[in-house]
Amino acid sequence: MLISRIAYYLSSIPTLLAGLENWWLLGLLRLGIRGRGAPILRLRRSPLRFHVRTAMDVWVIKEVCLDRDYEGGGVRLLDGWTFLDVGAGIGDFSISVAQRLPGSRVIALEPFPSSHQLLLDNIRLNRVSNVQALGYALGAGSGPHRLRAGQAEPGQSSTARRGRGVATHEEEVPGRSLAGLFEELEIERCDFVKMDCEGAEYEILMTADEATLARIPHIALEYHDLYTDHSHEELAEFLGAKGYRIRTEPSPAHREIGYLFASRRPLG
Repeated sequence: MLISRIAYYLSSIPTLLAGLENWWLLGLLRLGIRGRGAPILRLRRSPLRFHVRTAMDVWVIKEVCLDRDYEGGGVRLLDGWTFLDVGAGIGDFSISVAQRLPGSRVIALEPFPSSHQLLLDNIRLNRVSNVQALGYALGAGSGPHRLRAGQAEPGQSSTARRGRGVATHEEEVPGRSLAGLFEELEIERCDFVKMDCEGAEYEILMTADEATLARIPHIALEYHDLYTDHSHEELAEFLGAKGYRIRTEPSPAHREIGYLFASRRPLG
């Protein structure tokens, strides 16, 4: 895994240099140098711009907007679709999709306050009008959810993650079930669900009823093993039994995470 991790980071250097206009910002943030306010990361050959806080924010933008990791399941994203971004962070996936597909409806859920504020700031910065940003956490039911985060990486807040790192911030945030969210927002069909919610993906999906899952043709998520009692193999088996075709891709850098793609049509 160490060799794989080193190879992955080295292979990412050309992508960073070619894809980010001010790529050196990654190094400054890594050293804790940021100046006043949240600096703006600029992409090459793209109008996308993002306020960022940490080197992790920059790296996630690289994975989402340059590598397009959530689009690795063989599904072509289409204009006019409804997208749900669970764990939207600072808005990288939501804003990228909204800009590329201006006729789409994008619902971005981010419950952690500082991340939610940057999400709103980045929506305004990129002048997209088809993103609806809500401060909800998803889970088994509606009501308050306990959200935990570490000071060093606020982008890794979770209602489920345990046993790794120390939570320096905890608070209650509004929560919804997947079915409750669909009812509240009058979503009859959600064409594509993207998830990066630090272990909460298991509770969200494995407590969803069949009628709700039937409204979702495509799911792309980052799975997080060891954070809960569940595993991505268990989630794959669960979704497979609900009629999805599954593909998984382990992370080359971290043993406990990777991507899971689920589609009701054959994956390419």
